[in-house]
Amino acid sequence: MITIQLDKKEYEPGEQIQGKVSWSQLSKGVELEIRLIWFTLGKGSRDYSIVATQPVTQPSDSGECQFYFLAPDWPHSFSGELISLLWSIEVVELPSEDATDVELVIAPGKKEILLPHESQTSLSPDQ
Repeated sequence: MITIQLDKKEYEPGEQIQGKVSWSQLSKGVELEIRLIWFTLGKGSRDYSIVATQPVTQPSDSGECQFYFLAPDWPHSFSGELISLLWSIEVVELPSEDATDVELVIAPGKKEILLPHESQTSLSPDQ
């Protein structure tokens, strides 16, 4: 079992992301990798990018470690009608690739950017 604790879940670009990963009942020979990732959800193909990693080599069957990442300048967290971009801290068990994650926001003002729906941006014929 793996758990991820973050000091907070909203970050400005350039701000330090820090937290703690705890695990128990880890199988022998498993390595852990802590990742800062972004991914898209919505229409079309899913994009995914690993921005930074921190390996946990030769972990015991239970334990914990601190992690630190720097929130990148872009892309910013956003949600729209057709697509959203989300950030996450992901802990991956290697070699199985089983993962545990927790979502976070990276954007100016520490707020996810909400894109207007098409109906909110369309002009009526008499405008």
